[in-house]
Amino acid sequence: MYDFEATHETIATLEDVWAVYTDVAGWPRWHGAIEAITFAGPFAAGSAGYATVQTGISQDIPFHLENVEPMKHFDVVWTVGHLLHTRMTHAIERTASGTKIRHAYHTGGIMAPFNFLQAAAARDRVQPSMARVAQLAEARSAR
Repeated sequence: MYDFEATHETIATLEDVWAVYTDVAGWPRWHGAIEAITFAGPFAAGSAGYATVQTGISQDIPFHLENVEPMKHFDVVWTVGHLLHTRMTHAIERTASGTKIRHAYHTGGIMAPFNFLQAAAARDRVQPSMARVAQLAEARSAR
């Protein structure tokens, strides 16, 4: 299993960061591995979709949302059958100067020990992804 987390601070408002996250169709703009996304339903626990993810080869991977608490946090859970699951927690909190963004990554399942290359790639993408979320939210805040 692989676990890591990172944080990023932005001057963007908490509301604008949340708006970037809840625009699921826009996830390819900030998530370094997502090429395209299909999502059905509201931004709520249980809503699901498929993401075309570049992992050496393009593949559609099912995901669903869990633990959605508006303006606070949500989890995206990616599954590959019963073999591998990845949980990416996205959390935000208001600060004196804007918003603190936190992404935490956890992977498990019987194939998790063999997923070290994907976990390393995800770890390398997390800071640039949060920086891009911040940039998109700051652009919204500037309007």
